[in-house]
Amino acid sequence: GATLSGGQDAAKIAPGALVSIVGDNLADSVAAAPPGAEVLPDELAGVQVYFDGVRAPLLYVSPGQINAQVPFEFLDTTSISAFVRTRRADGTVTVTTPVAVSIVQENPGIFTMPGQDPRPAIAMHFSSNATGTISVDGTVKEGDVATVTIEDRSYSYTAQDGDDLFKVRDALIEMINAQDPKVRAFAAGLWTRIRLQARIAGPAGNGIPFTASASSTDSGVILTPTNTALCCANIAGAPITPHNPAIPGETLVVYATGLGLPDQLEHVNTGQAYPHGAPMHQPREFVSSIAGGKTANVLYAGLVPGQVGLWEVHLELNADLPTNEVTQLTIAQAEFVSNIVTFPLVNPNAPPPAPPDDEEEEEEEGGN
Repeated sequence: GATLSGGQDAAKIAPGALVSIVGDNLADSVAAAPPGAEVLPDELAGVQVYFDGVRAPLLYVSPGQINAQVPFEFLDTTSISAFVRTRRADGTVTVTTPVAVSIVQENPGIFTMPGQDPRPAIAMHFSSNATGTISVDGTVKEGDVATVTIEDRSYSYTAQDGDDLFKVRDALIEMINAQDPKVRAFAAGLWTRIRLQARIAGPAGNGIPFTASASSTDSGVILTPTNTALCCANIAGAPITPHNPAIPGETLVVYATGLGLPDQLEHVNTGQAYPHGAPMHQPREFVSSIAGGKTANVLYAGLVPGQVGLWEVHLELNADLPTNEVTQLTIAQAEFVSNIVTFPLVNPNAPPPAPPDDEEEEEEEGGN
């Protein structure tokens, strides 16, 4: 069209998203679903929420706020109505006025800590071992030679007739895992990327160099490293804080909702926790990200086992980001962009700030 649309619009909701209904006198008491519940209740403290007449799963109710899940089933509509029915302590029943809810296929939102916007993200360090990434792209042609070199050790695969990018990626991963003494490899959750990880935990794995290339008379495969050496070992699952900030090139983990339907609906049910051990499901719509004004590689986006409506997103930061205690981050799908969140980042290779000019200081002091 001739005009931009979408952007940041929290009033448009994706099926399966976790939402908050804010109001007054919504409940007589506070109640929450049991921790680790496999199935969410559809009534808490006498409170029920209806979307187009369908009772919604509830996570939390209080007089001022209700947290619920929008059912996955609303796929063929652009608007639904919502109302709250409350059975009071004295036995009376009240029903709120219905309100309209706009439905879209996906509209991501990132979970944050309390505070003023833009709020600090609930973000975690991804790995206790140094990591790196190689993207495998293009179109495979018979005879293409794809090579990954770690220090002075090279691993090459020659493409055969009928191979695709997944075959090339997996063949290189198999060779690295079978032969390399310092680095192991695994497939990223999205696209055909190779994730490299030091076999030894901690900073000792930082700095292991690697390269990737493809060669033939007319190569169709393209191998692109996102950095030149493994980096950024931390403590897997540790929160990113000012005392333990992210660094450029690191992979961080954020949590989101509203990413819409996964590519497969097996094991995905409204109000039910995604089961442990179930196959990985990624969102149907591509997820992109901007961190610190530069593209962050989305390496994985999947439903969190044991949770309802919660997505885990892995983001590899650009290697050239500057130090910033409130680095801004968003994720996006189609035309919809998430809320802006922040996280602390320190670039250990950035030059220190220039010292003040002594002569200027002396002149200022003399002038005083």
